[in-house]
Amino acid sequence: ERLNEYELITSSQVKKIQYMHSTLQIEHILPQKYNKVAKWIEEWNEDDAELWMHRLGNLVLLNQKLNSKISNGHFVEKIKHYKSSPYPMTRRISDSYLEKWTLDEVKDNHFYVLDFAKCVWGLAV
Repeated sequence: ERLNEYELITSSQVKKIQYMHSTLQIEHILPQKYNKVAKWIEEWNEDDAELWMHRLGNLVLLNQKLNSKISNGHFVEKIKHYKSSPYPMTRRISDSYLEKWTLDEVKDNHFYVLDFAKCVWGLAV
């Protein structure tokens, strides 16, 4: 959440922050119930899904209404909604990953988010 606020502040969108707090939810791009959707089952094995599902690279912010709407949908459907998100790091997913959300994309995004956090908070890790 703080990383998205930083992005909004630096892009002069401070007024949006207060409203967003009241409707904010964490969205799992690879859903927690991925094994109920055939497309996800084709792309993910159980071990990798369990290992990466709750890591930063698979998480984005969405408002409650949209999160409920897209729920366990497949990635190709989800990114259509990410494009209109007020959260910069959520929009980044729709700009950076266009066709699939597999282990490679999750890892790539995970390390991007970690590097961004280190930069924003001045961490030397």
